[in-house]
Amino acid sequence: LVGSEMCIRDSCVLAWDVPSLVAFRVVQGIGAATLLPVSLALLLPAYPASRRGAAIGAWGSLGALAAGVGPPVGGVLAELDWRVIFLVNVPVALGTALGVRRLAEPPRTPGLLLDGAGVTLIAVGVGAVVLAIVEGPDWGWGSPRLLGLAAVVVVAAVLLVLVERRAEAPVLDLCVLGVRSFAAATAASTAYFLAFFCYSLLCVLAFQGAWQLSPLRAGLAYALAPLAAAVATPLGGRLVDRVGPRRVAVAGTLLYLAVLVALGLSWPAEPGYLFPVLPILLVGAVALSLIFPALTQSATTSLPSELLAGGTGVLNT
Repeated sequence: LVGSEMCIRDSCVLAWDVPSLVAFRVVQGIGAATLLPVSLALLLPAYPASRRGAAIGAWGSLGALAAGVGPPVGGVLAELDWRVIFLVNVPVALGTALGVRRLAEPPRTPGLLLDGAGVTLIAVGVGAVVLAIVEGPDWGWGSPRLLGLAAVVVVAAVLLVLVERRAEAPVLDLCVLGVRSFAAATAASTAYFLAFFCYSLLCVLAFQGAWQLSPLRAGLAYALAPLAAAVATPLGGRLVDRVGPRRVAVAGTLLYLAVLVALGLSWPAEPGYLFPVLPILLVGAVALSLIFPALTQSATTSLPSELLAGGTGVLNT
């Protein structure tokens, strides 16, 4: 699966217009959806339970590093040619494909087919949510079309639960939600990442909208916090191994709550990056370095190795 996703990643370079680029991006998203849960399923069995926090911290650190480097590098490459943004992934993809060959594969169940019904219901439900968010301001939040989309989401969710309970190889293995620590960590992760992605998007919109920064300068302004998180997340993972995920998750969540309140109360209308914005963003990076490994370890530590891929798939979804 990892090798297949790497081949998919370069297809966007071949796009000839906007619809074809969107189509290639959809295919790329399918590849990424396989890569994320597979990566943890390959990584975690290679570490003893006592060191999994550090392993998750290192894994998350690379993601934070990519998030920090991506925006400014993307800003520079966009000035050259947008296709270069996708070509730059080629050497990274090749290195990853070679690296995973060293890892042992987790147990798998032979002969099981793709859960087409589950995949379709997830696509319909998530697609309806995204369409509602994108078109809501133009259609009106109380319009019949928005209410229709809400009904589609509810029906798709109910049908998904019914289908997945009977599926031979469910795309969302709902039995993992019967593990109490996994269910609690998944609920907490959902709440956290809703806040995190809203916060990230609003920062970028404020940099380029309210402050009128160029894409490159906005990317650089956003990059420092993820880079700080890349440095701090391995340390957060080690702290999880020492004192346990619950205390670390609570401390990180309270710290992150303070960061959101501080940003909401102090964000200046005129550019004021070095103060007060940057110090608050750096504290947010510390909170991320605590929350991410703590919640991920809480979710995965109680799952047997054969459920890690399915469990991390549920967690990421």
